[in-house]
Amino acid sequence: TTVTCTATDAAGQQVTATFTVTVTHKAPPTIAEQMNALIGEVTALSADRNVTGSLAAQHLVNFERSVERLAQKGQLTAQQSASLLQKAQAIRAALGQ
Repeated sequence: TTVTCTATDAAGQQVTATFTVTVTHKAPPTIAEQMNALIGEVTALSADRNVTGSLAAQHLVNFERSVERLAQKGQLTAQQSASLLQKAQAIRAALGQ
């Protein structure tokens, strides 16, 4: 869409500029994409043996919060969120937290 704007100062002088506006719409991620991203985060965390305990704990907290937000929005079923939270708990146990 082409937009033309004209500005006029107190003396009545005008200047006009034209520019193009392109609106793109990106669909929000699907539930499957969100679940895959969350599972990927947990998997990467569990695979990274160089992660310190406090950093691992923060990643797990972020992961758990993400799962809870998605569940509250209805984007994860109770079964899906329970499964993801169980995976986080298993990682916590493996890290001794």
